[in-house]
Amino acid sequence: RLLREQVALLQKRLDALEAKQTETAKQVASTPAPAKDAAIVTIGNKGPLISSPDKKYTFEMHTRIQYDGHFFPDNADGRDEFYLRRAIISFRGQMGPAFFRLSPNFASSFAMEDAWIEMSFSKALRFTAGKILSLEGHENVQNNAHLLFSERSLANNMTPGREIGVKLDGKPYGWLQYGVSVTNGALDSQPSNNNANLSDEMLLSGLVLLSPFAADKESPLAGLTFGASASIGNEDVTLDGTTDKTMRYSTAGRNAFLTIQNGTHVYGQRYRINPQLRYYLGSFGLLSEYMYSSYEMNRGGVEHTIGNSGFTVQASYILTGEKNGYALIKPNKPFNLKGEGWGAFEVGMRYNFFKGDEDLFAGNASTMLASTTSVQKASSIGAMVKWHMSENLMWALNYEVTDFSGKGIDKNSEQALITRMQLDF
Repeated sequence: RLLREQVALLQKRLDALEAKQTETAKQVASTPAPAKDAAIVTIGNKGPLISSPDKKYTFEMHTRIQYDGHFFPDNADGRDEFYLRRAIISFRGQMGPAFFRLSPNFASSFAMEDAWIEMSFSKALRFTAGKILSLEGHENVQNNAHLLFSERSLANNMTPGREIGVKLDGKPYGWLQYGVSVTNGALDSQPSNNNANLSDEMLLSGLVLLSPFAADKESPLAGLTFGASASIGNEDVTLDGTTDKTMRYSTAGRNAFLTIQNGTHVYGQRYRINPQLRYYLGSFGLLSEYMYSSYEMNRGGVEHTIGNSGFTVQASYILTGEKNGYALIKPNKPFNLKGEGWGAFEVGMRYNFFKGDEDLFAGNASTMLASTTSVQKASSIGAMVKWHMSENLMWALNYEVTDFSGKGIDKNSEQALITRMQLDF
């Protein structure tokens, strides 16, 4: 009797299981199959991505927030404050053979960081049109999320930041990268410009970078890249302090130390020369460049050919053993509140200087300067520490001392302590 009851119970359970399986099969059968052209949505470490099944059409959205604090031990050097350095929503995508990027910055004042369309024919040839990064300045071209220091160097004062124009570039070989652009030609130190053509003239720029040992991954020189950029054009504009028509050279503390006076006529031939180098070996990284920028200037009948120059060298080491590089640093063990990982820790130093042309300070030529605030030379040494909590989250602390010398006003050293919390997703 007991055996018959157990067999009946097992049969009842089996019938119930078969009924459930039959119902599930019916539901699956009634569910429509995904359309062959349905979009694929994924979310990874770099934000959401929508793509067609064949990946010929894509749309991405990225967010970058940089929240900074500037503190000055000497109140005369500046005002202690927290502020939003960048709040960028970047839209990127592909439409068949064309790529695009649109990156508005909603920080303290609105600026369009990037707005370009690119046709990529091969690794060796890309054509880009719109608001693009200048080819000049090794540190200038580096993504601001990957900079070693929160603010770029004194030498970077002589780069234009962004340009509006067209560019051809590519990497035909693993050891060779090139670029050629024709742009409106922004003046020095114009990172958030409108890039209007100020003089009905164009600026021709070129870049060549060599990585001769890149193919030999075992070589200690595999991470060596060096080369130069240069530009030449003509200018014809009178400075008036408005956007694009300003030449103001600043420290890491974002304080001006040399300003070309309103009313100065910038005319004739202008050019820049920019040799550059970077080297990465394991956890060690080095970046260095020299910048020379020349203009013809006239104010009050005094004419001079002005040549300003600058140099920077910076080095860093990742204490936790991750691979250093010009781009993103990925922690081996991202920070976790449970203590399973602490991220990557990086330390570094930087020396950089700027030298203004002596003719700016000679006799009547000094009328070209904002004389109560301008000094000829600035040199700076700084130290930094970074905590890369993950690929997307980073905290940095910089301390930099800038000394002033040469002609112009007698200016005390600037001490700046800069902190940054960065989210890049």
